[in-house]
Amino acid sequence: MRLNRIRTVTLAALLGLSVVSCSDLDKTDVGPGTVWDLEESDVIPISTDDRVPKIYTAFNPTWVDGYDPVPAEQRNLTWSVPEVQNIGQAPLEITGAVLTGSPSISVSYPTSMEDFSDPATDRATPPTLVQPGQGFPMRIFWNPVDDNPASADLIFFTNDPDSPQYTVKMFLNSGVPCIKLSPEDEIDFGEGILGLENSKIVTIENCSSIFELEVWSVEISHDGGNGHNPVFGLQDGSLPAGLPGGTAILAPGDTTNFVVTYTPTEEIVSLGELIVRSNGFPNGSTGVLSGMFRLPLVGEGTTAGP
Repeated sequence: MRLNRIRTVTLAALLGLSVVSCSDLDKTDVGPGTVWDLEESDVIPISTDDRVPKIYTAFNPTWVDGYDPVPAEQRNLTWSVPEVQNIGQAPLEITGAVLTGSPSISVSYPTSMEDFSDPATDRATPPTLVQPGQGFPMRIFWNPVDDNPASADLIFFTNDPDSPQYTVKMFLNSGVPCIKLSPEDEIDFGEGILGLENSKIVTIENCSSIFELEVWSVEISHDGGNGHNPVFGLQDGSLPAGLPGGTAILAPGDTTNFVVTYTPTEEIVSLGELIVRSNGFPNGSTGVLSGMFRLPLVGEGTTAGP
């Protein structure tokens, strides 16, 4: 077996896959079973893992409104349970959590997202390690002691390089950001000729008279294509300024529009879903978590008439 000496070696690795490029290499007999004799000076230290954790919760800030003062014997009967997630590619370490602000707002941590009916089983602290793609629930108790607005900050201390101190903001009886979509129940395209694009204008309204509305994303979560040939989409260039990739800001009372399209490919009824993520409560409803407005999409493909 021929021995091949490498004078310069460059390695790049990602998820266990390596690319090797060599200079001053005798390529003869390079293949299965070849031995590369590396001198100590030829070895270049490399880092093969650039994956990082990423802490995230969709409901940030969390708002509730319209609650009356709670007598002492009825405390901790009203709560919301958002989920804290690790959307990164490495384990998320949580070294501590601190709650500051109004005593009307408190937090505990259910042991399961599937069954959180009994607060008595909650933990006082969050888990210390969250694997990629996993999350944990936190229970926010709302116990107003008077009619005045209240707020609190929950700060997680993590190994997320972008958010070593991640803050969840919570507001009680402070008035709420408000989002209204038109149409508000569903977007029905009716019948559409195969291969021809149909379009509907969707209006986003900031229905608050006090707060700015932050629209974080507009997306088609189900495109009606059953894994191929999507039929629902967003018209290029129609999204509000700041989207995609940023945030669209609407002042109180302002509106903005975008266009949803439907291009049928088969003579079937297609179903889809539009999701708008924002800091607003859908239609100004209170006592629920803000964050996500879902709007069904429907259309039926047909051939052209005679």
